[in-house]
Amino acid sequence: MPTLEELALFPNIDGFVDVNAIRVFLIGNLVPTLLGDLYFSLHLRNSKDGGTIVCCIPLLYMWFISHLPQTPAFVENKQCLQWSQRLMSLTNDDIVWYDPSLSSLEIIDSCGEFSNVPLIGTQGGINYNPTLARHQLGFPLRGKPNKTLLEGFFYQEGKDPQHLKQKIVHAWPNVNRKERSELGSRNCVALEAYTLWVKKRAMELKMPYPCERPMSMVVVEPLTLPNQDVEELEDALAKMK
Repeated sequence: MPTLEELALFPNIDGFVDVNAIRVFLIGNLVPTLLGDLYFSLHLRNSKDGGTIVCCIPLLYMWFISHLPQTPAFVENKQCLQWSQRLMSLTNDDIVWYDPSLSSLEIIDSCGEFSNVPLIGTQGGINYNPTLARHQLGFPLRGKPNKTLLEGFFYQEGKDPQHLKQKIVHAWPNVNRKERSELGSRNCVALEAYTLWVKKRAMELKMPYPCERPMSMVVVEPLTLPNQDVEELEDALAKMK
């Protein structure tokens, strides 16, 4: 019988939990597989223009919420805005990018012959690019990333003509880590060159939602009048009486 943890972390639409999920628990470290399942499912559903994401949704939600503003205007959502409206209203300054508790951790930057980090999930394999995640570890994003570091791959279980799964298995014993000293001083900012690259990518990918800031997020400055104007208004009101 599958445990509650297995059902939550590695859901399977057909049979809830399969033998692959049980094997992951026997290995001990769930993180690479969880991350692989998440990226795999998001990529697969995006390539098919929609569908059900099969991964640990509660865990994804908790991570997602941890980076969003905790201001009453955003959390209470009194205007009943859709998630797309709420998210597209945010700016770089609204996002909680960095968790200080991660300050002493090493970063897995690549594995073996891969220029980034290959992952094997329960349904297939994909990679992620640490160079795009520097912000979440407190380091600056300086400019357009090197294309080599952004090379991607994807395969489904049972459909792997390039034998990527075997290459990934051989790559993981050779993990390349980077320490804080190699990444520079912590400064959680995105420089203009990087921001321009992101905006260009958004235009190329044709982001489907308009980027408009809701009124609830805008701080309205109090209106003040000069003393002379106040006196004139008082005189006008007195004459009306």
